[in-house]
Amino acid sequence: MKNATIKKRMAARLSAVQSSFAAGFSDGGMPVALDLLLDEQGLSSSYDETLRNALINDIAANKRQYEEMINAQLDKKSLDMMTPLLACLLICAVSELAINPNTDTAVIISSYMTLGEEFFDEKHVHLINAVLDNIAKIIRVN
Repeated sequence: MKNATIKKRMAARLSAVQSSFAAGFSDGGMPVALDLLLDEQGLSSSYDETLRNALINDIAANKRQYEEMINAQLDKKSLDMMTPLLACLLICAVSELAINPNTDTAVIISSYMTLGEEFFDEKHVHLINAVLDNIAKIIRVN
């Protein structure tokens, strides 16, 4: 995959996480939050729009199911570490695992760990890896 394509996919993932996070603070849900994000940051030309839109639409339809899958992987200590941003990152990652069966599992998990490194400490990044690895074993047949 070309470097420009990789960057656009990472930007799409970040945009989906940001949109998911913003939707929690917007009465209009995901579409309004996404419009606000695009207006504020001008991301429309710098990301893989197909991936971002697929993630946003899938999360809108399946968020509760993904939250249940994530929560099933967490113990009390892990639940205490959960922040709204971390929850959004994990939901987006689970969505991508579900909707992109042709993208290697390790690539998806690694991408969200890289995003996590920008926001969280090492314990949280390990949590991201563990949760996604366990969920991938459930929803993907290799």
